[in-house]
Amino acid sequence: MVLNKRVDNFIVDSKVLFNHEKIVKFLERHKQFMNPEEIIKVLIMSRKFRLSIKYLNDTGANFTIDYFTMALVYNAYDIAFYLFANFEDAIVYDFQKSIEALVASYNKSNKFLKAKLHMTKLLLPIFTFNGANSFLKEILFRINEPSLENNLFSHTSNPLLCMCLLYEFLTLLTQKFFSLNNICRQLNEKLRKIMILYIECIDDENFLTAIMKEKDFSGRDSLKITVQLELLDVIQHPKVEAIILRIWNSDYESNGSILEMSTAYQIVT
Repeated sequence: MVLNKRVDNFIVDSKVLFNHEKIVKFLERHKQFMNPEEIIKVLIMSRKFRLSIKYLNDTGANFTIDYFTMALVYNAYDIAFYLFANFEDAIVYDFQKSIEALVASYNKSNKFLKAKLHMTKLLLPIFTFNGANSFLKEILFRINEPSLENNLFSHTSNPLLCMCLLYEFLTLLTQKFFSLNNICRQLNEKLRKIMILYIECIDDENFLTAIMKEKDFSGRDSLKITVQLELLDVIQHPKVEAIILRIWNSDYESNGSILEMSTAYQIVT
């Protein structure tokens, strides 16, 4: 039933038969034959955000940590963010399972990287040393993966933004676990080199501008993050400086701190 739901309401030849409300009513009508917790898990595994939340709220089922961990492992990050916002205390209480599931999600798939990195930053306060060490091992393996299919950044639409977010998280992780400083610095140095190589490979200025102006889930773009992290070799790259000047001379929203980091801006002013 769940798999036969219509993905797009405007597909007229769809074989989908049921809307959310009818499915929830059907499940409620036959609840004596079903386990609500297992139903919610099936919906989460199927990545049915609205249906999962509606059934969870309408039935009043109690939250369990398995909902959150399954949402992470199955890349249902819209559900994971909702659960974190509404059941943060329970997730923090069972921090070990939460971190294990987060690391497992990186191991299982390299998709939805921007969402994963945002969730990783949200969960930083509950990271243990062992959890951080497992995370770093997985990231190191993924970054060094030679195959395109399994490389950490191969399935993201904006590798540059994800590199900036990962760089930021590794910096924050070093502040929490100083003993991991060496490996975090090595990874960040590698990320800086990859950022420069990625920028140099882009010949279309419009595309690079769009890449650098795309925002993360906290409303920051790559330009702002690189300034906050003081990545001068990225900000002062000729192609990036050209974009900064273009922003300065156009109707783009500009940030003074970004421009002040630019050699080109300092020259023209």
